[in-house]
Parts: sequence; structure tokens; C-alpha cells
Amino acid sequence: MKTTIQLHDFTNNIQLRDNFSYDGLIAFFDYLEDYEQSCGADLEFDPVALRCDFTEYNGIKCAYENYLVYEDETETEMMEYLQGRTQVIEFETGVILQDF
Repeated sequence: MKTTIQLHDFTNNIQLRDNFSYDGLIAFFDYLEDYEQSCGADLEFDPVALRCDFTEYNGIKCAYENYLVYEDETETEMMEYLQGRTQVIEFETGVILQDF
């Protein structure tokens, strides 16, 4: 038995809402839907796993500094570094990374 999760359900899930901004949740939902379509497989909705595996940051610099000491790299270089190592979900007010 499967349940289809809509954007409203995703953004109002208390386990996700406590860890991600509203804008982040919208971007995250869109990313997961695109992933499903590109793979041709349905994902299981597990908000606890999503909360544990992904982290939202206020910007690419904050995310980058969490993994390395900032050494005057450009934002483009920071983004390339992170994209080469993990999933990066960009949105207007921040970025979500799959933790690595």
C-alpha cells in the first residue's frame, strides 16, 4: 500500500518542519520528485531519515565551512567541491546538502 505525499503534506510534516525552512522544504520536495521521475522509481517517505541525512544551511559558504576551513575560495569553487562529493539542493535563501 502506498500513499502519495503532496507538497502540503511534506511542508507540514512536523519532523521536517522543525529542521528545514519553508523555502528549503519546497526545494527539497521538488528535488525528490525530480529524482523519482529520473529514476523511474517511487521513494518511500521517511521524514526521520530525510531529517538525519540532509542539512539546510543559510548559504554555500556556511555549508562549505562545515566541512572545510574557508580559504578564500570563490562560491563557484565551493559549489563545485560540494557537488563533487554529495547531493546539493540550491534555493534562493540557502542550500541543502546530503551529509557526508
